[in-house]
Amino acid sequence: MLTWYLSEKKDEWVEETVTNTIATRIEQEKSLGTTHYFRNQDCQDAYAAFSCWLNFPRCDDFQESLPLCQSACENMFRACGFKSDLWRCDEDIVDGEDEWSVKAFFPGQPFRRNEFGRGGHPEAVCTPSIKGSANDVFGSSFAIKVGIALAILLSFW
Repeated sequence: MLTWYLSEKKDEWVEETVTNTIATRIEQEKSLGTTHYFRNQDCQDAYAAFSCWLNFPRCDDFQESLPLCQSACENMFRACGFKSDLWRCDEDIVDGEDEWSVKAFFPGQPFRRNEFGRGGHPEAVCTPSIKGSANDVFGSSFAIKVGIALAILLSFW
């Protein structure tokens, strides 16, 4: 019973936080004259999906969390119209040789490339790795600690 209650409260909090984060970005963009999130439902949906997958990763057969797919990150940046030099979707950006900066680490790293089996079916090597899984973003649960981090990081760009 307690687990269900906590999950329900988390879902409510997360949904509210994602909604507020998007609203904050839209207000910032109105004043700056940019349109990554403003009037861009695809961007808003991609951000919500990214936040959901980041906080509720798919598990493998051993109940171990799978990393986030690189394509989920790329889709969010592409849908939001960010220039490719701002994307932080590489498998590993900080390797000890790089200079640390706000742009170096991005929530979800290390990302993993999708893998496909026979017939082009996605293999379960990363989250989401599910054909058609992006269709119902707002019907899913979101968790947002990282969503807040995303909003903060994206506000620098």
